[in-house]
Amino acid sequence: MARVLTVFSSIAVLALSPLAFAQAQDVPEYTIEQFLDTVNYRGASFSPDGSRLLVSHNQTGIYNAYSYPADGGAPTALTKSTKETIFGVSYFPNDERILYTSDQGGNELNHIFVREIDGTVEDLTPGEKLKASFAGWADDEQSFFVSTNERDPQFFDVYEYQTDGYARELIYKNEDGYFPGAISPDKQRIALTKIVTRAKSDVFIYDRANGETTQLSHHEGDVVCRPQHFSKDGKSLRCLTDKDHEFLYLVNEDLDSGEQKLIQKPEWDVSYAVRSKSGRYMAVGVNEDAQTRLRVIDMITSEELELPEMDGLSIVSVNVSRKEDAVAIYVQSGRVPSDLYYLSLAHGAKPVQLTRSLNKAIDPDHLVEPEVVRFDSFDGVEVPGILYKPHRASGDDKRPALV
Repeated sequence: MARVLTVFSSIAVLALSPLAFAQAQDVPEYTIEQFLDTVNYRGASFSPDGSRLLVSHNQTGIYNAYSYPADGGAPTALTKSTKETIFGVSYFPNDERILYTSDQGGNELNHIFVREIDGTVEDLTPGEKLKASFAGWADDEQSFFVSTNERDPQFFDVYEYQTDGYARELIYKNEDGYFPGAISPDKQRIALTKIVTRAKSDVFIYDRANGETTQLSHHEGDVVCRPQHFSKDGKSLRCLTDKDHEFLYLVNEDLDSGEQKLIQKPEWDVSYAVRSKSGRYMAVGVNEDAQTRLRVIDMITSEELELPEMDGLSIVSVNVSRKEDAVAIYVQSGRVPSDLYYLSLAHGAKPVQLTRSLNKAIDPDHLVEPEVVRFDSFDGVEVPGILYKPHRASGDDKRPALV
């Protein structure tokens, strides 16, 4: 808001120049109701032909699933719930069916539903006291995975569902409190995470062939390890770790030899790493001074693709199309909530904005662009922070501050 200041040090309040202060007087004050009248968008699954995206939003007051043309055209409603919140999960790889998740009356016990091409809906995880979530598509696209705590409310097991008929099979029975993650392309290995503390987590591999669970990452002390995805050949697992480093970086863990190879180690935290279907590309998000930058790496040449500049914008999530010719990205800034963009990976392509989350009555140019500030703590450690300085703040005109 224009009247709110976030400060992390008293020296962060700066005076405006006379011209800037005069211009600030023209900035209107918006009401809290106007700020609350924004739209929240979630999801970005590509349709089989890559021409549309499955997106959910709450513009009607409740979340429903919509199909958004990648060229920026008007969306089509796929669900019209007036009671239950619906979040679109994914298009089926080879037809117009969709998976979505929904709870019952806000109880947060989400189930996984399939919406058939004719609009009929089936609950794939029926039951009263269970919670389920989508766990990804099999590499051959003939099945998909769902995690659910129906057997034991304390732990999430993993089931494989067939795309034809929805027959399912329990492929991982969780009796030790691990968090199931990525599944290998051949469906024989499942990455598991054991969270010890906020600063320590370990990665394990469950092998379906012999039923054994073995620890992949071995280290002493407080080290974070987070599995991201398996390589296309299934021989290695890409993980984020902060071993012997201040920031999270991306490594490749060989599952047989245990050899670890570095992939990306910037002087910032790596936020995520997503593999394209064939393994040709890897999309990596790097948190550079409170803004997430996207790097798309060609895994054959090890070169980064040239992407258009999106100054001042942070890319909070990315989804690579099945054809590997485009990405769907959610982008936000200090002045604008998350919006969805479609970006072709063709050279020179420009991003297409598909959504507008901010209330149209609010001019984003009237809002404050945040800046990164740093100051020394009592022990000499440099502490970073994000400063929102009101347009009308000056040395003589002090404004309320929120820390």
